[in-house]
Amino acid sequence: MKFVFPLSIDFAKSHGSYLHDEFSGQRYLDLFSGYASLPLGYNHPIFDASFYLEVQQVAALRMTNNVMSSAPLRAFLQEFVPHLPSDKVHFTCTGALAVEAAIKTAMTHAHQHRAIEPSQMQVLCLRDSFHGVNAWGFATDRVGVTAKRMEDYPDAGWLHLSIDEALAFLSHSSAAQRTVALLIEPIQATNGDIHLPKASLQALVQTAKAQGICVIVDEIQTGFGVTGTMWYSQQLGIAADILVFGKKAQVCGIAVAEAFASIFSSPYQKLDVTFDGDLIDMIRARYVLKAYRRDGLLENTANIAAFFQQALTPFMQDVAVPVSKDSSFTQGLSPTSLPTTSIAPATTASHALTSPSMAAVARSAEQKTTEHKRLLSHFRAAGCLIAFDFDDTQTRDRFVADCFTRRLLVNKAGARAIRLRPNLAISPVEMAAAATIMTEVLAQL
Repeated sequence: MKFVFPLSIDFAKSHGSYLHDEFSGQRYLDLFSGYASLPLGYNHPIFDASFYLEVQQVAALRMTNNVMSSAPLRAFLQEFVPHLPSDKVHFTCTGALAVEAAIKTAMTHAHQHRAIEPSQMQVLCLRDSFHGVNAWGFATDRVGVTAKRMEDYPDAGWLHLSIDEALAFLSHSSAAQRTVALLIEPIQATNGDIHLPKASLQALVQTAKAQGICVIVDEIQTGFGVTGTMWYSQQLGIAADILVFGKKAQVCGIAVAEAFASIFSSPYQKLDVTFDGDLIDMIRARYVLKAYRRDGLLENTANIAAFFQQALTPFMQDVAVPVSKDSSFTQGLSPTSLPTTSIAPATTASHALTSPSMAAVARSAEQKTTEHKRLLSHFRAAGCLIAFDFDDTQTRDRFVADCFTRRLLVNKAGARAIRLRPNLAISPVEMAAAATIMTEVLAQL
């Protein structure tokens, strides 16, 4: 197997935001978080004896959840479904399979209710989007690294347009004749955390709905609380006909509005496969939700973003608007074009970010940048989805390598971007440690 990092996790010794490496005996501060799939870091105390007892009861059997019900499944549905826009749900083993299930659901509706023949169907996707590589990555735009990942697979010929191009396309009534779904990723994470303009997204969704086109919102990256609300589409004012979830939710799948849910009435189990989700993942998701409620973690995500913004500001070429809870500066606008606002204070006692700690990191960064080039630009964040750019790929890649040498894991994306993916339970001490490492690396680039 090929691995991103030359590490071997010690499951017992990893704790908080620190991954313990079995090979070296060293611990690494993890802002990579398993491709942003860790909501609480490692060995969070919410996973107590009761959690392990529940897991033990189902661990010896991988349940085929579509064959029959079970008490763990019902307990999960009782807690999870109220957070979804619909109780029409289907679970999958991966995010890419969830996207595929969403498209199949839209196709079934289009065939049965709009008389679109399967051979004529097309899906409208946005440029720079990533929706996995299952089914040859039909929905993923073949740009950058993803182009190389899919170069050996056929292209379905589906549309990948900019928002403006998509709006123009849907403005013609003939466009609806073959288009079964509009598939959007509200923050295009894999290609560099590209924040799409809120007003343009709203207009695009409204136009698609007016044409009877199913709107699929892929929230695998942006969902399950990471941006401060359970689903980022809530902040955007977008109502998904099909919501796709995964990663931090621990369970992947779709929630389908009643109007597009005809596939669930089919006697032929059109979406079912042998393993539709896993009970252990569902049990873990319930405990994650418990931690969210107990510790107020969603309310604190804006403060995490604000901390890293202030720590990195001395290295920024541009002056970004301080992060606030509405993250208004990320909605497709240039950071330099918006008025200055104040950083929202912490509201959660157990994870409050005190101003002295932020100020101390900022003072240290200011000292380090006195005689150094400001290497960074375009800081952007929606809760714990944090990113910034370098001027070139080479410097960005050196930053990643030097952070790893200092035992900090970060994620590169797109051509020049760095993505930080702290878990929602990261502590102020861990954030300060990460900021210190990054400022030391930046000072020496």
